[in-house]
Amino acid sequence: MPISFKLKLTLLMLGITLALGISISYIVYISNVKTLERQITKGLEDTALKTMDAIDMVLYERSLDIRLIANDPIISSRSSTSKIITERLIEYRNLFKIYISLSFFDVNLIRMADTSMMHLGRKNKTSQWSEDVLGNGVVSSASDIRFVEELNAAIIYFASPVKDKNGNVFGVVVALMPIGKLYDVVSKAVGIHGEDTEIDLINRGGLLLYSNYNRKGILKERLAMWEDIKKNMMNKMVRNIRGYFDIHKGIKEENIYVFANEEGYQDFKGNGWTLIMRIPTAKAFAPAIELRDRVIAVSLPIIIFSIFIVLFFANSVVKPIIKLRDAAAEVGRGNLGIELKIKSRDEIGELTDSFNKMSKSLQETTVSRDYVDNIVRSMAEALIVASLDGVIKTVNRAALKLLEYKEEELIGKHINMIFTAEEKIFKELDLD
Repeated sequence: MPISFKLKLTLLMLGITLALGISISYIVYISNVKTLERQITKGLEDTALKTMDAIDMVLYERSLDIRLIANDPIISSRSSTSKIITERLIEYRNLFKIYISLSFFDVNLIRMADTSMMHLGRKNKTSQWSEDVLGNGVVSSASDIRFVEELNAAIIYFASPVKDKNGNVFGVVVALMPIGKLYDVVSKAVGIHGEDTEIDLINRGGLLLYSNYNRKGILKERLAMWEDIKKNMMNKMVRNIRGYFDIHKGIKEENIYVFANEEGYQDFKGNGWTLIMRIPTAKAFAPAIELRDRVIAVSLPIIIFSIFIVLFFANSVVKPIIKLRDAAAEVGRGNLGIELKIKSRDEIGELTDSFNKMSKSLQETTVSRDYVDNIVRSMAEALIVASLDGVIKTVNRAALKLLEYKEEELIGKHINMIFTAEEKIFKELDLD
């Protein structure tokens, strides 16, 4: 079935309109929504880095605390008794309320003083903090984290060597901070993102040090995706990238994972920790999704309105053409003298004027032809009109009567059929 010109024009204009509408909407989406998404992910990266830096700052401050206590004149004096050291440690604990307890050990790891008065005189087992201080001669800042049954809490250890006036190490001062104190630090740093965000803090081995949703897994579980994270993290570290994000499609929903590697603060070099924030994409990109919906809501009415404009315009273009088509058909059926009244100053108007002139000219020509035909047919003398090649074009009634032929028997035939041999010779001589 042939497709009408109107339908073709309408489909063409609709196609152009839809293509433009979709293109403009896509450009708006890319330039605005995608930009907003990049801003959101950048904001999440900045939040993760800020949180990691806030944790490092807290650890650095605790490092300062323990060094301050270790350098206290009373504690660093070999002449101070266990009672005097205990009283001094209690003063510091009251000053730095972030600690559960403060202890003093000798170089043999025997507990000489403790603010909680626990295990005095008992030898402590070798641990990471004792290895740092007595083995490596450095301040131990959060390198030792473990669950303490007696306190029923995960504890971060800070330890510093205690030196006498000659610079000789004769003891170690140790501070215990519950890892739960990091909750306030993380909550404050994360801010509004924390409502829908799962946060994990892991050490360089993938062990969970802190979690705002998996408290039971702290110091017990290793992150399931740690190996993949470590490979990606090493690649980023080579390029000196601390913060980065990745999008993973889970079984239930798509999530954004934001990673921040520990950098340390001041002279605190850090312990190779990594902060991981997980937030559902739908939550993180809610502003971008809202903007996308607004773009669609605004674009859809515009496209629909454009379609109506296209239909109206197509109809205004096609309607005069249809009139011209119908008028041409009438002329073809012999209905001459038709005059179209189409007011248009474009090419269609010019075509209409040309058609009207043609119709008028045809009418005048036809009238003249009919007039001549009537004269020819009414002549008393026989008249035969032939072309140069001898084909009969017209005969009048007198000729038909004389020759005793019907009109249809002569029209289109060669004139030879009505001449005798002698007349034929004469005719040929006359024609030449």
